[in-house]
Amino acid sequence: MKTSVHYTVVPSYVRRRFIHRERVVCAECNHPTTAPMPPMPCKRALYTSAFLAWLVVMKFVLLVPLDRVRLLLASQGVHLSMGTLVHLIARAADLAGAIDGEHMKQLKAGPVICFDGTGLKVLVEGQTEAWDGYLEVFTRDEISVFQFDMTKHADRLQDRLQGFTGILVCDAESRNAAGSPGVVHANCNAHPMRRFKDAVSVQPKLAAQGARFLNALYELEEEARSLELEGSALLRFRQRRSRRVAHRFKQWMNGVNRRQLLPSDPLGQVVRYYLRHFDALTRFIDDADLPIDNNVSEREFQRHAKLRYASGPVGEKGAVQRGGSVRH
Repeated sequence: MKTSVHYTVVPSYVRRRFIHRERVVCAECNHPTTAPMPPMPCKRALYTSAFLAWLVVMKFVLLVPLDRVRLLLASQGVHLSMGTLVHLIARAADLAGAIDGEHMKQLKAGPVICFDGTGLKVLVEGQTEAWDGYLEVFTRDEISVFQFDMTKHADRLQDRLQGFTGILVCDAESRNAAGSPGVVHANCNAHPMRRFKDAVSVQPKLAAQGARFLNALYELEEEARSLELEGSALLRFRQRRSRRVAHRFKQWMNGVNRRQLLPSDPLGQVVRYYLRHFDALTRFIDDADLPIDNNVSEREFQRHAKLRYASGPVGEKGAVQRGGSVRH
């Protein structure tokens, strides 16, 4: 028997159905009654939970802008306004409110949280200027929690991390320190790596030397992954091999720092930055739970960047958002 595989297309569609409910009069009590509606996500709803879930997946998983979702629905005979689609996204967020905060509780109960933030311009209907909003991500393993604010004030970060006693993996930014008092930080090595590479145009030889030290640390992490080292085995590997590289790197930076480079010199800036945060940048050596950088958080923002790119230049009708979370 010969078996072959062939591919075809099964058109997807959104089903619209009409529900006729008969109004009857009870023979015993003479009271009129109407058959109940099928289960819906909320009272007087026209859209099922399955439709809301489909819409959320289209926008946040498949990164389809709402104006294109509207065109897809229209091609199937379902004509919904942009305002309705925006309202349904807000309705889906409200329905998730029952578990709002549970994912953050799980993150705060663990030993490590990877954190990052990025600016997000927000247009508010009726206002002529965009707000400098701020989007944050808190993540570990399979849990990611996004939080949005209209401003970048550190007090909101402090409220969210209240009660967390583990280690926060983040950039060495003043807002992060102000927003997490008493929390131990492990800083990201990807940031100084980029700055060493940028400094090559000004200090080719020295900047390349500094980048090689960081490359050596990253190569050791890759070797540990290839050996599938975890826990105590990974800790011994880092303390035996990565610590030696970090020690030589610090000696090299102290030598560069004694050259008294100009304050504007990019090499001097990154060297002083690394020496100032050396303990936090090398904390991963003594803790097998910590990554060498914060790239796991930065990658979470890729979906938002792609959605923003896919939404232009037409854009989407925006809505003012309250501080909340979107969970993966």
